Amino acid sequence: MGLVSALESLHSIASHNVTVPLSTNNYFSAVLGIPPVFKDLPAPDLLLGAGHATHLPMLMARLRCGGSIAALMRPSIPQMFFDYCLIPEHDNSVANDKIILTKGPINRIRPVTEKSNGKGLVLIGGPSKHFHWDTQSLETQLREIIVDKRTHWTICDSPRTPADTRQLLRSLSTDSVHYEAFSKSRESGITGLIEKATSIWVSEDSMSMIYEALTSGAGVGILRVPGRDNNKLSNVAKTLAADQSLQLFEEWIKQKKLYPARQAIFESERCAKELIRRLDWSED
Repeated sequence: MGLVSALESLHSIASHNVTVPLSTNNYFSAVLGIPPVFKDLPAPDLLLGAGHATHLPMLMARLRCGGSIAALMRPSIPQMFFDYCLIPEHDNSVANDKIILTKGPINRIRPVTEKSNGKGLVLIGGPSKHFHWDTQSLETQLREIIVDKRTHWTICDSPRTPADTRQLLRSLSTDSVHYEAFSKSRESGITGLIEKATSIWVSEDSMSMIYEALTSGAGVGILRVPGRDNNKLSNVAKTLAADQSLQLFEEWIKQKKLYPARQAIFESERCAKELIRRLDWSED
């Protein structure tokens, strides 16, 4: 959706959403003709898909309806079947005429120059196949951060956050610290919180939230989380810190001040411009 929004801002387009995975009837009807889910839609110029479940439906749609297809990830089937693949740099792909490398996952956040002073945000993930979890270490880091009473902090958890960590986050609530438990209804409100905050802390496991925070233009800090062995994501935060895009907790603690990224990251717009160029669309 971030890429579609950027394309809309640069070019006159009409976008349509198709839910996947498709039903068995849709796949079967593709053998005979255009599946019902595509019949009422105009012939596409570009088909975008994010997630493994979109790969076969995109190939099927191109076969029956035409257009170019772009996967917003490293696909689970050979890349030769796609016209374009937008792949994060940490997946160790090589850019070419089909592959556009991105700085992390593309997201819906837009850079905001005018921030709400004194607004801080903490985004907490949870254990994953790439990271372990340490609630006690997290507590130590958070207590150092939220002691700053000049900032009003909002702490948000996620579906992966363990129960004992949720309990910890709830216990940190004060007049200047507000805890918001995850819910589907709150999910869309996170965008507004990210765009307004001047300081954002993200647990190291949460790649998508790290890049959303960086896109917003806020000062970004990383709450350290132990990584699992042979982890391709464990060095992402270190690399971003080396580029002065964000600060690791152990560096921040020396001066206790977050600085905005040295260079702005706005991948949805950059990739939209690159797709427009490769598709030979003229920009408005």
